[in-house]
Amino acid sequence: MQGLTQHVADRVQQLHDRFDKLDTILTTLNNSPVHRDPDPASPTLRKRMPLKPRIFYGRTDLVEEIAHLLCSERTSQVCILGPGGMGKTSLALTIVKSPIVQALYGPRCFWVPCIEAASPNLLLQLLYVHLRIIRATGDTLNDILSELDSSKEPRLILLDNFETPWFPSNGTRQEVGDILCRISQPAHVAILMTMRGGDPPCDDMVWQPKHLEAIDEESSRYIFHEIYPQSKEDPGVDGLLAALGRMPFAVTLMAKLGKKSRSLAKELLAEWLHSGTEIISNSNSTEDNMNRSISLSVDRSFVQQDRSAILLLETLSLLPAGTSKANLHWWAPNLKSRSSAIATLSDAALLMVGGVNSTETTLFVLPVVQSFMSTTNRIRDTTSQAVQKACCQYVLDHSGRYYEADFNQKSKALAAEDTNIQSILLPMVVSESVLKVLLHFTWYRFDTRPSIDIAKRTLDLAKSLGKDRYIAEALCALGGTYFRLSKDDLAMHSLSEVLQLSDKLIDEPGVSRLAAECVSLLTDARTDCEMPVDSTLSLIYHVQPKFSDDFDRAYVLKALGLCFLWKSLYLEAIDVLDQAKVIFKRLKNPIDTAHSLIRIARSYRGLAQFPQALVAIEEASSVIEDVNHPRMCAETECQHARVLLALGRYTEARSKFESCLQSFQRLGSLITTGEILENIGDTYSQKDYQSASMAYGAAVKKYLEVGPNSPISKKGIERCEQKIEAIRMKEQNSEVSLPINQIF
Repeated sequence: MQGLTQHVADRVQQLHDRFDKLDTILTTLNNSPVHRDPDPASPTLRKRMPLKPRIFYGRTDLVEEIAHLLCSERTSQVCILGPGGMGKTSLALTIVKSPIVQALYGPRCFWVPCIEAASPNLLLQLLYVHLRIIRATGDTLNDILSELDSSKEPRLILLDNFETPWFPSNGTRQEVGDILCRISQPAHVAILMTMRGGDPPCDDMVWQPKHLEAIDEESSRYIFHEIYPQSKEDPGVDGLLAALGRMPFAVTLMAKLGKKSRSLAKELLAEWLHSGTEIISNSNSTEDNMNRSISLSVDRSFVQQDRSAILLLETLSLLPAGTSKANLHWWAPNLKSRSSAIATLSDAALLMVGGVNSTETTLFVLPVVQSFMSTTNRIRDTTSQAVQKACCQYVLDHSGRYYEADFNQKSKALAAEDTNIQSILLPMVVSESVLKVLLHFTWYRFDTRPSIDIAKRTLDLAKSLGKDRYIAEALCALGGTYFRLSKDDLAMHSLSEVLQLSDKLIDEPGVSRLAAECVSLLTDARTDCEMPVDSTLSLIYHVQPKFSDDFDRAYVLKALGLCFLWKSLYLEAIDVLDQAKVIFKRLKNPIDTAHSLIRIARSYRGLAQFPQALVAIEEASSVIEDVNHPRMCAETECQHARVLLALGRYTEARSKFESCLQSFQRLGSLITTGEILENIGDTYSQKDYQSASMAYGAAVKKYLEVGPNSPISKKGIERCEQKIEAIRMKEQNSEVSLPINQIF
């Protein structure tokens, strides 16, 4: 009886123990937000892992790479980093569903949405629920670790949007880091994380970071067309996608908008340029609202509390091309802590860094962020005014002309900020000081990469101020730009106006130099059919006595030499060009020295004195050798090739023609490009008739691009057609000779 009683008492005690344990479990669960808040939106209510996206382009290689990393014991902790809207979650879900990951982990892939885990405790509760933990001792972390250790089967934990717990509103980052380190310790547990930011969390862990950038042009086009099939024949799609920075989320939202509104890409682009992110932010859904996505980063407390970070964000939002760290002091001179601002914006995934492997690190914000900052009035007037002032000062401090000793260094500095300068300077309210800056910038572009739009804008502003001095200079820059871009008839019209104004202004400072440059450009514009040589010579003789400055006199001598070339007065041309060369050499001006030598070489070619022409052009090549001036280097190489062609050294000539062809294509000179293609045909014309005909045909197409009314293009087309016909006849009759000795 005593033994039986003891046995019953032991069983009752065991029941008490089990009830106590059950009571503990129920108490813990009742204290959990899951039970206190039955709202389906509760952050700790278990949610199903989303399906992988149906439309997914541009990341295939990255999916495979990360999948293999997760299935390797050595690198089983991968962090996908990038700004909001770049497709981090879509990439992660596609990786989880990839065959290699499913083969290893199968049903043991756990998705933990951390976007609302604003504290270490909330993170623990989310882990507890989404890892499907049953054990409940009251110590949540130990319960999680115990369950993870209960089996050695591989497990994959996808921690999505981990930026929220890593910047907790309650608790500390140290607590979050401790949780992360401890759940990742088991060798059979792999971690895949997505996070807005530039660096993975927790320095104690060995991560494989993968930084997401915009997708390529083709992939973004596929996404747009997949959502909006009617856009497949729309030629404006690529321009729209470029304006969006090819961010997947922005592309997706814009495609949906286009489909619903049945809009063409050019219409969507116009609205984007006017209203920015507002047009793809009308949805109340977080998943379909661009502004909400960006504000999750911009409005984070640690960003708003850092005044330097806000100033840097505003400044970079006004610079479409970003800027280098070295130039940051120009654009944001009042930035107190550059390093702190960069770190804060990097943590918020608002700052992108380019050129990490080069000598210059570029800092920029994405186009959608720039648009958000601008269209939601997040940029203060004081910042805009400071950036405008900085832009003007930057141009003034780096302006100069091609013949100045430090031009290469200064032009490189302007080239680095060219896009930003245009974006800020061109829309500015006109004033005399702004116009002076714009004139400096226009001449820089004329000497490097001529732009008709910029030159026209400068002329319009000059006319709005109504001052002849500025109008004359703007006209000269526009006329020279027209000439450089093979629009000689327009060039002649503008440059003729300059000379009329110069006669009235000749006593003003700088006008004589302007007139000298105008005369030189007029003679360079090769439409001799529209402006007879004798008229040009009369013009030069009229203005020549007005120039006392050596540089101006040399400029006019160089122009005079070209007029003599036109009249086939080769000896007279050599004489005046040699005088110009001597002056330019004394002034240490290698560009115009080489230009004079090029014309001397052309004069010797006219005299059929090819060895002397070769000496002159080789001297020009040596003068220009160490000068970074793409146009003059290309012109020198082109003339060198023509001398070699005249000497019958066809292979050498062809090599040089092919080299300078690419240069003139980049410079946008249609006439010269056509002439070089024609010359390449000449190098083939002695033996390879098929290649010669193809080159002449390509030259005709290029001449046609210039326009049907250009006398020089008409002549070029006529020459090429004659050469093609001569080849056809020569194939039939070997006694026919080809007309290749044309001088351009």
